[in-house]
Amino acid sequence: LNTAKGFIFQVDENDNLLHWRKRICQLNDSCDMRPIVWKFIYNEKNWMKFYAKVSGDIASLAVDGFIDGIWIENQCFTQQEIYNLSLQILQACGLRFTTAEYIACPSCGRTQYNIEELLHEIKSQTFHLRNLKIGVMGCIVNGPGEMADADYGVIGSGKGKVCLYKGQTQVLTNIDQVTAVEKLIELIKQYGDWIEK
Repeated sequence: LNTAKGFIFQVDENDNLLHWRKRICQLNDSCDMRPIVWKFIYNEKNWMKFYAKVSGDIASLAVDGFIDGIWIENQCFTQQEIYNLSLQILQACGLRFTTAEYIACPSCGRTQYNIEELLHEIKSQTFHLRNLKIGVMGCIVNGPGEMADADYGVIGSGKGKVCLYKGQTQVLTNIDQVTAVEKLIELIKQYGDWIEK
């Protein structure tokens, strides 16, 4: 659909996106910079397959800067499920942030605290902080490098103990895991990055 305000490109799940990429290049060559909204229509009934397909389709266009808006349809899922998926994809592509982002390691033998439990607790308390990136790392060996671009971080420092970071700066050491979430929230508030739910 071509309107004075922009384009709506309708893509069915079996379409080849290469055709649409060529169309965008033609528009760019003609200096037509009107916004493009992509309407993706799917019939996939399996949520995981749908999730993977739509994520791949949108991400492949988003990383090249070809998306101004998305519109996803699939009669097999609710509007709320599709809306939530849309927000997750836009956030993963760096186009719109609606929740905090998390960087977490899978843990290894060096991890001496319950990283999965702490990550879950941190997410439940900080999910609404949409402008923050929070790292939760198992140990000091790889943790600082893996969370290099995080605003705040938690890194294991011993049996049941963690250290808290603001950016790459360690600000609290040897915090008990049981109080780590509370201390992290205090730290976020101290630096003025906390917002109420």
